[in-house]
Amino acid sequence: MSDRFQKAACVLLLILACCMCVIPGLLTPVQDFRFTCTASGRKSQMQDIPAPPGSISVNTDCAEELLELPGIGETISQFIVSERRANGDYYYPEDLTAVKGIGMKKLELFRDLLDFSEGGD
Repeated sequence: MSDRFQKAACVLLLILACCMCVIPGLLTPVQDFRFTCTASGRKSQMQDIPAPPGSISVNTDCAEELLELPGIGETISQFIVSERRANGDYYYPEDLTAVKGIGMKKLELFRDLLDFSEGGD
C-alpha cells in the first residue's frame, strides 16, 4: 500500500470519527414518525424512542416536554411543574419524590434522563 494512500485513508477515518462524535443527531431516528397501514387504513405510531441521557430539564421544560419521561403522564407532568413553581427548582433526582405520584420505583425509570443544570439559581 502506498504511503499516500495510507495517509488519505487515515484522514478519511479521522473525519468519519469526528463526524460521528460531533453530529450524532444525524444518525438518530425521527422522534415522531407516523405511518398509515394500507390494509386497515388505521394510523399507527412507532414505539417511543427513548430520550438521550440528561436531555430532559425538570427545571425549565414545560409539562408537555416532561411527558417524554417513561411512566409520566399528563397529570404527573403537571404536578412536576406545579411543585417547581410552588417550591423552586429541583436539585437532585430524589427531589422529585415530593411530587404526588412519583416514588423511588418510578424515579428509577427515568433518573438517567434528567438534567438539573438549570436549577439552583
